[in-house]
Amino acid sequence: MQLDEQRLSTAWFRFSSLERRYMELTERDGSSMMALCPMLDMFNHSPTAEPGLFKLERQRGVVTVRAARDYIKGEQAFINYKSPAWNDQLLLSFGFALPHPQSAASVITLSLNVSAAQCKAHQQLLNIAEAEAEATQARLPLQHTVVHMPALEGAGQGTAEMIVRHRLLPDSPLPMALLGMTRIQHMSEATLQEDGQRSGGSAPGTQRLVASEELRVLCFLHELLSGKRAAFRSSVADDQRRLKTELPSRLRYALMLRLGERQVLGSALERCTSEMVRVVQGVMRGLVSCEGRCGCAMCTMAGTPWFHRLKSHSERLIELQLQVARLSKALTEKVPSGDLTQATMLVHLWMADALSEPARRKLIQCDGSWPWLEDIGASVKGGHQRLDYAALDKQAKSGHNPYLTSYLSKMCVWGSWLIAQWALADAIQMADLSAIRQEWPRLRDEYACSVPNNEAIAVLARHQPLLEVGAGGGYWASLLHKMRVDIMAITSAKFSLEWNTVAGFEEGTPLYAVSHFAGLQEGGPQVVCQHADRTLVLMWSDYMGSGTFGLECVRNYTGKTLILVGEWHDWTLGSSTPGTPAHGQAFSLSMQQLVDKEYERVQTVALPNWPAHVDRLMVFKRRT
Repeated sequence: MQLDEQRLSTAWFRFSSLERRYMELTERDGSSMMALCPMLDMFNHSPTAEPGLFKLERQRGVVTVRAARDYIKGEQAFINYKSPAWNDQLLLSFGFALPHPQSAASVITLSLNVSAAQCKAHQQLLNIAEAEAEATQARLPLQHTVVHMPALEGAGQGTAEMIVRHRLLPDSPLPMALLGMTRIQHMSEATLQEDGQRSGGSAPGTQRLVASEELRVLCFLHELLSGKRAAFRSSVADDQRRLKTELPSRLRYALMLRLGERQVLGSALERCTSEMVRVVQGVMRGLVSCEGRCGCAMCTMAGTPWFHRLKSHSERLIELQLQVARLSKALTEKVPSGDLTQATMLVHLWMADALSEPARRKLIQCDGSWPWLEDIGASVKGGHQRLDYAALDKQAKSGHNPYLTSYLSKMCVWGSWLIAQWALADAIQMADLSAIRQEWPRLRDEYACSVPNNEAIAVLARHQPLLEVGAGGGYWASLLHKMRVDIMAITSAKFSLEWNTVAGFEEGTPLYAVSHFAGLQEGGPQVVCQHADRTLVLMWSDYMGSGTFGLECVRNYTGKTLILVGEWHDWTLGSSTPGTPAHGQAFSLSMQQLVDKEYERVQTVALPNWPAHVDRLMVFKRRT
């Protein structure tokens, strides 16, 4: 039979009208029936109302509705049409949606090509999920529906399609069945058979896989969830703004449905990311607790006690290079930048065998992936400042600070690469570490020793007019100048033995590769005495913590405010790497002692750091 548009619309109207009016009535004996109940269907639905407030009393021929709480005169009474029920179901069955957060949901359908072993494992997993849902129905509703289960009895039957629909909810945005089924698809046939032969063990998919496979599973789910969320063209802010305006009811319900689904997907992505961070934490724990430390002459010459261990794994890493590259790319895109940056710094400290408590705690930025839980509380008590990496990401994407953009890009790529190598082979390629160690000094030469962020620039701007001496190529000064900050940038284009005889440079060696600020002026400590009205700014004035350049600048300054950028004696990695002085690499010890004697530190700002450095911006006021 052919239906034109008019007849189809009429048929749908009649069906949907009936669908929205009938009620499921429960009798005293627990049985139920569907019926049309005039007046009962005038009650509105509330997800917070207790289910089962109305019952059929067949002998009396009536339906009774009871109140689950006290009502005041004139207050609207509600019933619960269906529990649990989500907006997609409410809109389809009853023609409305709710702004209530618990009514939000999103559906992910997995269509999988499975073998007999995989099919059996999936069935075991889904049976467990169904049993748990039945045991805790009010708290944990069933979150999956089997659309198609193939009939695969044994090995040798090839593969067939399995389709399971998963419902993501606000309280459970990443269901066990969804995560478990994805794990099973990443398990080898041998692993599945081993799990199947275990007696009394947990079902396949309920336990984490080895780090590399678990990260692949989570990256796949992250991609799946991100793709669904990206299909929504408008932003959350746009939908929220439109919901505050006058809209037709159908459009309002559609926006509620979409907004709720997007929020659930966002929660699922957050959960997926947090799971990845936990796996990264496990990888870092494996690294810092590994065996194979050696103190032979060859290791001493190589600068690491892990030389033999890493050399023995070198060929294995070469074989796995393609897998490392794939996993690294996925981690770069999905693991937060703070965790990747922290991993890069930890690996370099581990290579130097310098993971003692005082040093390593200065690197803590992200608790979730930090391998020593006992350090976290001590770090908080010690007043350790954390960087806001979400804010740094936004700053880097703005394009206003190319040095910060390069810093985050490099640290994330390096961190993901090192994590991928250790996750796959319990080792790291020494040649890759050597390449990394050559790269960040080049960027420091190109831009500046310390990486600026918005917070540091804002502090400097508040203390203008500024006098920066030893400004290098003037990168920091260029950012300040763009903000119309009053700054004089004094620099020395070439190295002078007058200020430092132990740095290893020859007289006249160029001190910077690129000039970033057109207003750079040639000069040194002798100009400081002429500008007592300006805040004196010094950044890494004494290479490798030696020399007298910074000391002479402080001696010549008669103003009230001093701002220093670099390491300080109370916050360094100590002598963690060969040739590094315990008082830090930015200022000489005599200069720091003079500053501590004549000035009081009033503010400290955390900065992004390259491996083996712990730079900060510090504001000092002259003691009265």
